Amino acid sequence: SFYLMDLEWHPQGRNLWRVTKVYPKLDTSGMLISKSVVSCPISENDDNISLGEAYVYEIPCIHKHIGVIIGKGGKNMKYQLYASYTLETDLPEVDISPFGIDMARVTVTLDSQCLWNDDHVENFVSRLHA
Repeated sequence: SFYLMDLEWHPQGRNLWRVTKVYPKLDTSGMLISKSVVSCPISENDDNISLGEAYVYEIPCIHKHIGVIIGKGGKNMKYQLYASYTLETDLPEVDISPFGIDMARVTVTLDSQCLWNDDHVENFVSRLHA
């Protein structure tokens, strides 16, 4: 997870930096731009089966930090995905695209075999920003 904090240069002792203030985490639910559900009718009674869902968030993120979020070979991203949901399931597909000034668009796509719900997606995205 990322945290927004004020740091102070403190050259004495073992630690060169000292935290003077840690800011509260920003509300991820307010960053949700859209949620799309792809479904297909399975009968004439208006019964539908979900084929997948896509969530789009716009989060504050310094562009050069996207590489740190993903990690070498996707290592950090996989860790965050597994930390957000512990049961055996297909993992969602995640796309992070920089835009504007210090913003990123995060698209989380769940296929029909993924057991994640809205809360799991929001928990995962909250780990990507301060």
